[in-house]
Amino acid sequence: TLRPRKVYQVTECGQLRLTEHVCQPVTSEDVSLRMAELVLRFNLLGHLGDSEASNRFLDQFEGHLETQIQAIKKDLQNGQDQKSLHARLSAEYGLEIYQATGRWIRRARKAIEESGDEK
Repeated sequence: TLRPRKVYQVTECGQLRLTEHVCQPVTSEDVSLRMAELVLRFNLLGHLGDSEASNRFLDQFEGHLETQIQAIKKDLQNGQDQKSLHARLSAEYGLEIYQATGRWIRRARKAIEESGDEK
């Protein structure tokens, strides 16, 4: 277009609020209900250049994820013969998604460690 392009910049206050948001602790509710937001928060952490914050985030994420994995496994073992086929398959789906996410977390942690650079 012929209109001049407008360039916006995050204010100092906005940067502070964003940092507070992405650095807040990961909760089990986040893992259960807001997985996509967690991945976005992780992405934004990379722009802070703070590998300690990223590792802390991944540690919290993995801890809550592992709790969920163990709960699903226990539920499947305890009630396998009582669950409907669809309920069992749905639980297995959740388990596989969480396990894949755990593998991704371990790869992300290793990549950050090996790069020596957060960005």
